[in-house]
Amino acid sequence: MKTFIIKFKWLFTITVVIIAIAGFYGYSILYSSNTTNSKDAVIVLIPQQIEWQKWLNSARNTAPIKNLESFKLIAGIKGFKNIKAGRYRFTPNMSNNEMINMLRIGKQYPLRIRIDDTTNLFELAGRLGKTLQLDSTEFINEFASTSKFSDVGFSGTTIACLIHPNTYDFFWTMKPQEFLEKMYSYHKKYFTEDKIKIAAEMGLNPQEVYILASIVKSETAKKEEAPKIAGLYLNRLRIDKPLQSDPTAVFAANLKHMDRVVGILETDSPYNTYQYKGLPPGPINFVEDIYLDAVLNPEKNDYIYMCAQPENTGFHNFSRTFDQHKENAIKYRSWLDQQGIR
Repeated sequence: MKTFIIKFKWLFTITVVIIAIAGFYGYSILYSSNTTNSKDAVIVLIPQQIEWQKWLNSARNTAPIKNLESFKLIAGIKGFKNIKAGRYRFTPNMSNNEMINMLRIGKQYPLRIRIDDTTNLFELAGRLGKTLQLDSTEFINEFASTSKFSDVGFSGTTIACLIHPNTYDFFWTMKPQEFLEKMYSYHKKYFTEDKIKIAAEMGLNPQEVYILASIVKSETAKKEEAPKIAGLYLNRLRIDKPLQSDPTAVFAANLKHMDRVVGILETDSPYNTYQYKGLPPGPINFVEDIYLDAVLNPEKNDYIYMCAQPENTGFHNFSRTFDQHKENAIKYRSWLDQQGIR
């Protein structure tokens, strides 16, 4: 009997040790680090959904997995089948469990993209196409197809009013429609009921506020001057006088910038506010909130004319009468002549 008890104790002890070793091994392959990157994160792009076993064996697998066999073991135990397309960030010392969970649920690492240095939809499509999975053509085609936003008042010429320049976090696999929906969400967030009411009191809708703000932005390099310029243009709209904005003539002529615009003022385009009264059919660039704010909160003034100041100050001289404006224009043209600008 004593011998049996001793044998039982040894058997029990050995069993406990085996279980402990197995448990430690299982915990180790599940939660211990299994990446080769010990200092820096590694970004891995997976362009389409794929079975994880095929992905591991493919040339596209650039994940820093140190022990493939332990990864496969845990993947099998967890019933892992497919990896979702995406942009994934493998941080230093990730475990098999962390990597598999990330890939299975499609937990992408977003891209931070600036769209505050683009001015039109073609430039924007190029920027997104260089950074995201889909190329620029996909975005251009979506921007041109506005039927999905026509029910909320946007057309082919006003769809650009959805774009609010800023820095955004986007997923690499984001589709063009998803991009526009995100921009529309921001657009609705900005144009609150109070702002829509203020615009309506001016005789404008949100798209028209955006269009006018795009002109105000193009007129000045000094943001503090924007409310004054907005007030001037609202005065012109109120008395049914053509806006006569130089940037609209430049835009109509498909140019970027001109110091003297005399040669293009007769360009026949609805965007040329020298030729057509009222606002253009769409914005002439993308607009930050500060310029929208300037239109919705303009300076109350009675200015009708403005002319760039000499000496390249970036500011303008404002006037109430055409005679005052002519004097300012003569001074500015004289300065341009002195600088040899033709």
